[in-house]
Amino acid sequence: MDIIKDNLPIAELGSGFFIGEMSFLQEGCANATAKVISKQAQCIEWERETLNTLKVKNAELYIKLEQAIAFNLIQKINHNK
Repeated sequence: MDIIKDNLPIAELGSGFFIGEMSFLQEGCANATAKVISKQAQCIEWERETLNTLKVKNAELYIKLEQAIAFNLIQKINHNK
């Protein structure tokens, strides 16, 4: 999957990576576009409202999701060095 910003590819991600995590963590809009380059790729999408409901109903699971996203961000940073 290519991550594109200002019409330029800025990263290529393999399986298991989160996309859109910065807009989720900052509660804002996405600042890049994800372009799938494989016909076998699968993507799971969660609406912000669904995640907000999870935060209220199951805070422990929500915290684990945030931790997984943070770990994933660290992997991306190390991958792009």
